[in-house]
Amino acid sequence: MFTRLRGEPIPHIVILSPFLTLQAVTNRYRRNVGRVLREEAARAGFPYLDLDPVFGGPCSRRRQALHWNIVHLNECGERHVGAALAGHLEALLAGESKPSAAPSLREGQAAELAR
Repeated sequence: MFTRLRGEPIPHIVILSPFLTLQAVTNRYRRNVGRVLREEAARAGFPYLDLDPVFGGPCSRRRQALHWNIVHLNECGERHVGAALAGHLEALLAGESKPSAAPSLREGQAAELAR
């Protein structure tokens, strides 16, 4: 799936997990696809960033605070994903070991990002 990207003149490629939604059924499919993406990324030698920790548990207020509607992120959610990706890229560019999961939010961090 991703192996043909290896020959492209792109300096860094990171495969992201599908974003979680507020729908349980949709999330089940997204997690299944996420497993396939993780395997394909590993096969192609690309890092995979699991964004599930950014969103919290299935019924968390955090997840509700990050969504505009049941499937789309709001501005705060987009900032959170951006912050997780930036941290991952920073580690990648510094040559550090790359985390396979984004860090989860600290208490109150969603409110900070919403400002």
